[in-house]
Amino acid sequence: MIRLVGRSFIVLTCFFTVHSIGSAKDDRGTPISNELIENVAAFEKMYDDIEFDATYSMLWDNDSMHFGPSEFFYASIDETIHIIYQGRKYRFESKRTSKNLKGETTSGSEIVACDGSKTVSLIDGKLSNVVDKRVETPSLLFPHSLFRHREFFYYPLSLYLRGKDVLKDHPYGKRYGNHHDYMLEYLGEDVQQGLKCVKIRDTVVRKSDEGDKVICFSYLWLAIERNYQPILDIGYNVDVSTTKPVQVYRVNRFEEIAPGLWFPSETLMRIYSNMNNPDEVIHASDETYTFKNIRLHPRPPAIVFEKIDIPEDAYIYHIKGGKIVKSEHKDVKPRDPRRISPLALYLLIGAPAIAIVAYLIYRFKPRNVGEIHPD
Repeated sequence: MIRLVGRSFIVLTCFFTVHSIGSAKDDRGTPISNELIENVAAFEKMYDDIEFDATYSMLWDNDSMHFGPSEFFYASIDETIHIIYQGRKYRFESKRTSKNLKGETTSGSEIVACDGSKTVSLIDGKLSNVVDKRVETPSLLFPHSLFRHREFFYYPLSLYLRGKDVLKDHPYGKRYGNHHDYMLEYLGEDVQQGLKCVKIRDTVVRKSDEGDKVICFSYLWLAIERNYQPILDIGYNVDVSTTKPVQVYRVNRFEEIAPGLWFPSETLMRIYSNMNNPDEVIHASDETYTFKNIRLHPRPPAIVFEKIDIPEDAYIYHIKGGKIVKSEHKDVKPRDPRRISPLALYLLIGAPAIAIVAYLIYRFKPRNVGEIHPD
């Protein structure tokens, strides 16, 4: 499924953030320690059993991009989200409204339920997928990974900190492929918003036969007193500027949801670009998340993770091993695509057979004496 509306499809901003990057280089740091990685991983697990509501808003500064009226690029997106996590189980629900650069408004919805071994989804009330495994859907939100969610960062931060050789085994970690690599460096401790932090530099390299080239780098601050959650991330694109960022992520407010356990209840991602003028980097868009009704250890009935109410007129596709093995629609008799239809059977067997018989009749039919034959 390709989702063309919502947080996963903000094409314009992707032009400026091939990946986050950092400003003029500091002194070289040291490798990320296993102790730091394990601390992050331990706190990530504390959010495995949680329920919350969220609102997402994206507002594009039209003055920063002169594309003219367009139905493909969005000026604004507003979305309400509800998520429940319980170990490998989850349920995600969202409703969104988008306005494109032509001023046209569209709306959509998405529901995904996973019981740990099967995933059922419903898009806009019309299309349903039933998958025979747990799907790592991009729509999910995790506190430690919010700072890169707009860049298709759909995996645990601790996994990313372990490096590409480990990350490549994750479904979304394959995006680095053989042509990109990244290097993480520990730069010591720092203070942001009055909180003691760990500072990390992340450098992304494009690999080619001509040699490796740094394309972007970023500085990331993990707040030690906030469960090692990212509190600030400043990214630079080398082709744009090494002194002016192309994106800045900041947590504006944390909420203590249990003694010593914090949640980033309000975040801001500010995007900058130089598309109008290569020599000028200006504000392009703002993306905000606000979280509320955060509850640890919810106890929903099992059916919440197993079932979605699918409308009778929806198209349903059953997927096994990455392939569609069955499709359903009330106006179409359910069919196993592995079975060949009568029409296809006729085209494959009947038509050639009839053609051969017709040729043989023509070839060997009785002929009148005196008829001239080419053979």
